[in-house]
Amino acid sequence: EGMQHNFAEYTARWLKYNVFMVDNGSNAGNPGNMGAAFITFMKNIQKSYYKKMCEGCQVSLETMEERKGAEPLVSVIMPVFNGSEYVAACINSICNQSLQAIELICINNGSTDDTQQLLNYFAARDSRIHVFYQEEPNQRTARNWGYNLAKGKYVYLIDSDDYLDTRALELLVNAAEKKEADVLYFFFREVRTTLNTVRARPRWFCYRRFFPEDKIFKLDEEYYKFFIQYPFPWAKLMRRDFVIDNSLYFDLDCSNFDDNPHNLRVLLMAKNAYVYNEQFYNFRIHEKSMTQSKSARILGMIEAIQIMNKIYKDFDCYNLYAKWYVPYKIYLVAWAWTLVPQELKEKYYINVRNLFFPEDECYFRNDFVWSYYEIPSNAYLGQVKKMLEVNYEEFIEQEGEA
Repeated sequence: EGMQHNFAEYTARWLKYNVFMVDNGSNAGNPGNMGAAFITFMKNIQKSYYKKMCEGCQVSLETMEERKGAEPLVSVIMPVFNGSEYVAACINSICNQSLQAIELICINNGSTDDTQQLLNYFAARDSRIHVFYQEEPNQRTARNWGYNLAKGKYVYLIDSDDYLDTRALELLVNAAEKKEADVLYFFFREVRTTLNTVRARPRWFCYRRFFPEDKIFKLDEEYYKFFIQYPFPWAKLMRRDFVIDNSLYFDLDCSNFDDNPHNLRVLLMAKNAYVYNEQFYNFRIHEKSMTQSKSARILGMIEAIQIMNKIYKDFDCYNLYAKWYVPYKIYLVAWAWTLVPQELKEKYYINVRNLFFPEDECYFRNDFVWSYYEIPSNAYLGQVKKMLEVNYEEFIEQEGEA
């Protein structure tokens, strides 16, 4: 029966029936004692217990033998840094894909928790999992390394704290093969872990009404305005030769938010891009998420927008996309401002003026363009306009009075 449960479900059952008994039952009913006992038990756990706890989340040894030597169809690349809380569920969602012809490339970015032990355990149980280590916690170099290690016809990036629907890769590959797609975009759910709920309307939802009714549709230029603003690396399946031949690597000069310029290059270079109009990805929003915490890394937004400006200029299409791109810039600048640590606010503020061009001003207020958006808000627009007009001290003073 346990073989029918995923990792999380089986672990819950195991905890219920076993943890209370690790100290001869004397700690039963005391959550604090139970937690301490479980931690002690896990640190000293025997392989047989570990095997029992993870039954149902790994493929059989017989199936592993059958797959030896077979080339994967999809290479899944998963960088991970201190991901012990969620990485098992992520790996489980990949190993249990209905499409079995995959490989999972796990790159440990210098984790200081139990991540490496978890990766080693899963790799020992499934020959499709390959574990690598780099000392520097750099997601960009990890993803680029993964691209070069990949053997599959397709490459797919996943974040280690998220998870994928069971049939996702099968359906995406079938669509990509049928359409001969360079890149295939798809959609996601937002899972808010503190409330244990799924958000009904993720950020992209407001665009959906402008898409064709087809489940799979070609991403013609008229839709680029939406997908410029859809940078998530884990929301697209790409052909590996398309990535390698066009050097679609992540910018090492961009310290954060590198997914924005990377997506822009993908979009502008793809000759046959499609969209699978379904939600396959589960994006966790939790306290440790980059989008939820203040950090010096937020300054990477300046670099990301500078690189995007250059990409548009290099492709000689800035004017073509400006009316859609400028509102997105406004949103990114204003959103990131809310997460800038106090001691870095002036540095961020000064650099904002380098991100906009004089010709951008005519796109600050365009009713036709802005009718497409639920974001950015009028508040964001007013905030960025003020950033471009007054000095830092005056801006902070006015912000404090608001």
